[in-house]
Amino acid sequence: MKLSKATYMGYLGPEGTFSHCAADIYKKKYGLKLQPYSSFITLVEAVHKKKVDTAIVPVENSIEGSVGVVLDLLANYKTIKIIAELALPIKHQLLAKEKIPLNKIRRVMSHPQAIGQCRLWLNKHLPHADIVETSSTAIAAKTVSESKEHWAAIGTAMSKIIYKLQCIAEDINDYKNNTTRFLIISTQDLTFDNNNIQNYKTTIEFKLLHEPGSLYEVLGEFAKRKINLTRIESRPTKTELGQYRFFIDFVNPCNEKIIQELLSALNKNKKVSTLRVLGSYPSSLYNKNNTT
Repeated sequence: MKLSKATYMGYLGPEGTFSHCAADIYKKKYGLKLQPYSSFITLVEAVHKKKVDTAIVPVENSIEGSVGVVLDLLANYKTIKIIAELALPIKHQLLAKEKIPLNKIRRVMSHPQAIGQCRLWLNKHLPHADIVETSSTAIAAKTVSESKEHWAAIGTAMSKIIYKLQCIAEDINDYKNNTTRFLIISTQDLTFDNNNIQNYKTTIEFKLLHEPGSLYEVLGEFAKRKINLTRIESRPTKTELGQYRFFIDFVNPCNEKIIQELLSALNKNKKVSTLRVLGSYPSSLYNKNNTT
């Protein structure tokens, strides 16, 4: 199935979030229709129930690390597959209703990830301000736009326009190469045209038998085949203390044989109790033109 103007893409809203900025790239390229959702679970549920064709979700940030709730949802919804990825350079702005000096700002609001990505800047320039977490950067911008107090929000250039705010300070993230990796998920095999594909990336999720050397032997199967791992991490299964599921991303050529040989070997070594491929998809991550 190819993308068309009738294809709906869901994102974590409201309008003006970084997820909206990422979704907007696909909207402009493919003419998609965008649909905001208020939480990750309602967003993934919408894909599962086919209320939208695709959704875009943040999975990791170069400063703050992985988005655990997204990984858990991908593991729990067996119908969901990863069909593409996008790395979005992130530039945070400090926004307020009017141009005011930093020493007059009494509260700064934003999503916990955005606050974490600007922690050093906030400590240096706004040590006197209360830091308040919100469910999204856009909610923070909206709240500031409706307040009569000297409050500010950390948000996107898009939210500045949507909520008619002023930029008090630009590029306030602590590290300039701040990038968030987004996954495009669906229950269908959709086609994303991409002229800059270097390799394919595959994501798997598995649980290990609770035996000595289990993880070592699993990783050995990748080493034998000289397969480059780009990410490995664990998440609690939420069933009992000490039980974890693992997520591995690895770069591979678009070669089904290599993947099948690897999966067969992982199953045969009897160190894996469950194993699932979350997706094999084109990896062309960094586009310097995609800035927010």
